[in-house]
Amino acid sequence: ADTLLEPAEPRYDAILGNPPWEKIARHDPRRAAFESAYAEVREGEINLHALFLVWSLRSLKPGGRLTFITPNTWLLNRWDAKLRAFVLAYEVEEVALLAAGTFPDTPITLPAVITIRRPGARASSQPRVAGEAQELAVESIRVSAPGIESACDAGIWRSRPFCQMSVFDDARLAAIDAKMRKRSVPLGSLARASDGIYTSTARANAIWIHSRPQARESSAPEVGRPDADSSDSVPAGDPLRSSRRILLSGTEVSRDLAVHRGAWIPETLWRLHVEAQECPRLALHAARHPALSRRLVGAVVPPGLFTSNRFINVRSDSEDLWFLTAVLLSRPIDGYFARRFPVADIDAFMLAQLPVPATAAPVKAALAAAARLRAALRRGVFYALLACADLRLPCIGLTSLIETLVRLEASIDDEVADLLGLDAEDAAFLAVPARSGLVGSARRSGV
Repeated sequence: ADTLLEPAEPRYDAILGNPPWEKIARHDPRRAAFESAYAEVREGEINLHALFLVWSLRSLKPGGRLTFITPNTWLLNRWDAKLRAFVLAYEVEEVALLAAGTFPDTPITLPAVITIRRPGARASSQPRVAGEAQELAVESIRVSAPGIESACDAGIWRSRPFCQMSVFDDARLAAIDAKMRKRSVPLGSLARASDGIYTSTARANAIWIHSRPQARESSAPEVGRPDADSSDSVPAGDPLRSSRRILLSGTEVSRDLAVHRGAWIPETLWRLHVEAQECPRLALHAARHPALSRRLVGAVVPPGLFTSNRFINVRSDSEDLWFLTAVLLSRPIDGYFARRFPVADIDAFMLAQLPVPATAAPVKAALAAAARLRAALRRGVFYALLACADLRLPCIGLTSLIETLVRLEASIDDEVADLLGLDAEDAAFLAVPARSGLVGSARRSGV
C-alpha cells in the first residue's frame, strides 16, 4: 500500500502482478492520501486492486506493458466502471482465460490474465486471445476459442452499459440477442428492481434497538450496540414498523449500502427498503451456479411478505406483474440468461437487461392469466404430493394434473418465443435441459 502512494513515474518496461483485493480501512492514516491521489477512479470504498492498476499504468514507459490477473466478473460488475474506463483507454493487447477452478478457493470463477500496453491510443484491432475451449458444468454449453475472441473485442467492452459483458457471447447468441431486442424492451424500462433486505434475520432474532430519545434522524449514525440492560432498549413492537431506528444483524442491507454488523441504520435508509416490500411485487432469484437446471425462479408475493437479500424485488407501475412472471420464468428467457451469464455475480442491474416482449394488452392479459393458472396448478400438485406422502397413498390421481401443468408451461414458452421472434431452432438453442424438479421429471418420463 505504501508503494502505491509513491509518485508514479514512467520508468518501467513491464509490470506483472496479482492486484491485492483489499480495502483501505476508514481508520487507516493513509486514507486521505489515497483519496487525493486516486479520486478519478474511486467508487465507494478505496480498493487496493484499483489503485494498483492505475499506479502501474502511470508507471509504464511508452510501449511498456502491464499484465495482471483478475476474475472475469471484473468485466461484469458495475462498481468498477470508472476504473475500466481508465484501463481501457490504453491498448488491450491480450486476454488469456484460465480454466474454472484454477484457484481452489474460487472454484466457479473464471480467471483472466489481461495485458495492457501503453501509450494511450485506444485499441484499433481485436486483442489476441489465449486459452483452450472450456467445458462448464452446464450441458450443451461449451466455450469455444472463436466465441471468446468475439467477446474480448475491446469495442464490446465499451459499448455495453457498465461493461456488462459475458465472455460467452458467441456469434449464435449474438444473433438471437439482436433478434430479441427488435421485439422487446429491457425489464429495467418497465419495472424498478431493488435488492432485498435482511429483515427475516432482524425479526427472527429480535435484534433491534430504538435510538436515544434525544437523538435526531438527521444526526450522524451511531456505531455500536448498547448494553442489554440499557434503558433505550424497548422489547415490544414490530421493528419493521417502528418509526425509529432498526438494528440488523446482516453484514449489509443491500448491495447499495455497506452497513457493518452492529451499526445503527437511520430510518431514512432502511425505510426505503421496507417500503419496497410493502406492496405487491415479483420476488425474483437468479441463481449464479451454472450447474442448476433453472437459473431464474420467482413468484408474485403479497404486501408484507418480506424477502431476504437473496431475492430481487421487481415492482411495476405500468405492467401486470403476472405478465412479467410468465415472461421471466419462461424457458426462452431462462435459457438466454443461462447462456449469457453462465457464471456471474447477479444483481438487480443485470436482471434489468432481460428482454420483455412488447405486445398488445390482450396478449398480456392472456399470459398473465396463464401465469396465475400455472401458479395455482403448481401449488395444487405440491400440496397433493405432501398429502400423499403424509398418508402414504399412491399418487395415481395426479397424472392428469401434471399433464395439464406441463402443457400449460409449454404453451407459455411457445408464446413467449413467438413474441420475441424466435423460431424453433432458436428456441431449441436456448432450451436448458431440465434435470431436476417436478416438471422436469414429468417431461423426462413422458407424462
